[in-house]
Amino acid sequence: MRKPALLLWLVLCMIALAACTAKAEPSSVQLALSAPLEDAAAQTVYTNEELGFSFAIPDSWETENYKAVVSEKTLKDGSKKTTISFEFQGDAENPLLSISLVPKKSWESAKHTAKPIYLGTRGNTVYIGKLPKECPYDVGTKADLYNSMILPTEEVKKRFKILKNTDSQ
Repeated sequence: MRKPALLLWLVLCMIALAACTAKAEPSSVQLALSAPLEDAAAQTVYTNEELGFSFAIPDSWETENYKAVVSEKTLKDGSKKTTISFEFQGDAENPLLSISLVPKKSWESAKHTAKPIYLGTRGNTVYIGKLPKECPYDVGTKADLYNSMILPTEEVKKRFKILKNTDSQ
């Protein structure tokens, strides 16, 4: 009788130890579980040939819950910053992900303050990403959906690709 109880206790301790040592990305939002990228044929891909990149849309992003919106802003130095925001249910203030294209000179001066996700460089353009820091919605169905669609930083990097042949660069 004591051996099975001792064995059960050891198994529970091992499970607890494994759970405590598992690493997770720190975030105040839950991270979306996404399909592996190996199934690329079935993947929906947002491609912007003019801006020279593509982004594999996660399976958890249903088309009625997000919309890609392109905007342009003139920076203090006179250069332009183009941003593609994947807006959640039309909420321009709280996108699921933003991908921006900035000139290298602007990137060099801003990379230390904004803490963006570096996605790559082509020519004089740097591609950067930005994820939300927290869920902007009160607890409930909308907050749960928003949280389920947020991606980990490494997943954004895996899904982003700079296109090789475009006329704009």
